[in-house]
Amino acid sequence: MARLTQRAGSSKLVCKTGQIVKTVPLAEAKAKLSGLIDDVARRDERVTITKHGRPAAVLMSHEEATSLDATLEIMSDPEFYAEILRNRRALDRGKGRACDLDEILGEDVSTHRAKSASAAASRDGRRGAAVPPRTQPKGARSARRDRARSRPR
Repeated sequence: MARLTQRAGSSKLVCKTGQIVKTVPLAEAKAKLSGLIDDVARRDERVTITKHGRPAAVLMSHEEATSLDATLEIMSDPEFYAEILRNRRALDRGKGRACDLDEILGEDVSTHRAKSASAAASRDGRRGAAVPPRTQPKGARSARRDRARSRPR
């Protein structure tokens, strides 16, 4: 259940997913933009900015926006999304088998992600990256999707 707390003009809502959603008036967002960006990036928060009391914009982390874009890309392909739903129902009925991403792609993805994060950290002058990147080069998803579709069932 969502929980709402309110402060003069701004409010904070905790969703079922555990994500914190703040609502902030535009004037407050302007004054506290740097802090809001830190909250969004570090704490998996989302900020709705209101103008004249109405929602006008949403501030979210780059990682969340990228993930949302990937989800929308998958869901906007009716055939691919239908295949995902069919496979999920088959697994629920006990048919088929669940696979690790490493097994599907034929490489150790976790090692690849760790190397990518380490390389990004060294480029930024940091040591020991906090979170490996979730994004992939443009076209990688569709190439994997095409390979998955061409496999015999």
